[in-house]
Amino acid sequence: MGIRATIVVQALALVLFAACEQPGEIQVREETDGVVVTSLVMSDTSFGMSPIDTVGLLPGDQLAFTGSLTVNNVRFDAGQGVQSISFARVFVGDETRPVAGPGGTIGYHGFHLGAVQLNGMPMIERLHRLPGINPITHAGFEYITGPLFEYTPGLEYTWSGDSVGTLDLSIEAPEIISVQKPAGGSVVEADNPMVLQWISEGDVVIIVSRIVREGVVRPMLSLRPMRNGYAVVPQKVLELLPRNQFYILTFIRANRLEVTVQRQTFRGTLLLQGASVHNTVIQLR
Repeated sequence: MGIRATIVVQALALVLFAACEQPGEIQVREETDGVVVTSLVMSDTSFGMSPIDTVGLLPGDQLAFTGSLTVNNVRFDAGQGVQSISFARVFVGDETRPVAGPGGTIGYHGFHLGAVQLNGMPMIERLHRLPGINPITHAGFEYITGPLFEYTPGLEYTWSGDSVGTLDLSIEAPEIISVQKPAGGSVVEADNPMVLQWISEGDVVIIVSRIVREGVVRPMLSLRPMRNGYAVVPQKVLELLPRNQFYILTFIRANRLEVTVQRQTFRGTLLLQGASVHNTVIQLR
């Protein structure tokens, strides 16, 4: 494998297996230049978070729901060409079985759901790994698709199974988002506004995360454009971010559905999400 290919593979691995640190202490909440900018500041918690740039689920979503059923297409551009992967995942947490760790609850055991299918194809049962926790901690089960899974925009994906009562939940996969600006690998000057440009029908949220070190990213800002396809991040916002650092801009186009489940074996609110996620790496100078 050549040096160029190695860089791409390592960069993609960063997206797929990165841990999320607590968001930074930037304080901003304003509507400016057609984009609503919000700090991603959470209360202190040791709860294990999946990386936003992989699953397209914000920290608040991961804390608020008993479980999630997601189908994703994730693209990654670090300036070496766009890499892409598609996958689906099911996790339903048992809130009566918290997992204790330093500082409090770090997650929950995953329910054993038995045979779970996605559009008639069996999903793979595996041990649930609590994200962001080192050393690796497993608790209960989760379900994923295999390497041959294909994400098809506009297709309705249905999860089925009957071990905990009939599981028959569906979500439609949105179109794949394509980002034009900034290009992956770009150097962005904090002294000037940053233009964001993409192609997608529907609402998009953009998460700005700082790459702290290999395998660790820190969500900093949420950007909600007020019009489709174009937004400008003003200079005064960029100046709040540490300079000479690498950042991931995570563009998320998602269809979401909240479902309250009342079963004999478990109850709670599940989040169904179909998402197209495009990650662009930049350097802020």
